[in-house]
Amino acid sequence: MIVQIRVIDSLDDIDFDALFAASYARMEMNFLWHETLSTFESRKSFYKSQLEKAVNGTWPLKGENDILIMFTTTVDGVLVDFTAGYLQPDGIMSLRWNLASDGINGNHNWRFSPEARDERKRFAQEQGIDGFKHYTWVGSLIYRMLKLREKAGYVTLEEQPNIIPGINPYPNHQLVTVIVRFV
Repeated sequence: MIVQIRVIDSLDDIDFDALFAASYARMEMNFLWHETLSTFESRKSFYKSQLEKAVNGTWPLKGENDILIMFTTTVDGVLVDFTAGYLQPDGIMSLRWNLASDGINGNHNWRFSPEARDERKRFAQEQGIDGFKHYTWVGSLIYRMLKLREKAGYVTLEEQPNIIPGINPYPNHQLVTVIVRFV
């Protein structure tokens, strides 16, 4: 299996609509959508508009010295993943957008392969990334997957509770920021 991660400069390098559709079920398990975003189309439109704002430099949550990095992952030449976020001055990449295809023949196990782990490490070193910051809640699919990777010894995790100081717009969820570092 050949896993390759490469930086892209334009959203034209991906099929946004297809990737969003393929990612939607997973997103439903990980996103806390605002109550006004109640349909597939409204959520897709919002997600794409936020990503376009990042590309054109007008996304409001970007730090002054943050650098947008967008990258794709291919497995045996097939596009399986798109990720974008901001590399912060401290070397931590704040992951903000992720879209994943249906995988290889509907299988996402490539994510856990030694080839994928090695390629993620190589890519992070090449880009000057010391860790990846995920925003999620305790019990989400992403949170549980990260805990499994930590238990297997592939990464270390640093959890920071309550990502929105002083408020929690989702009182039924314990929000956390998780910083992932490769071992």
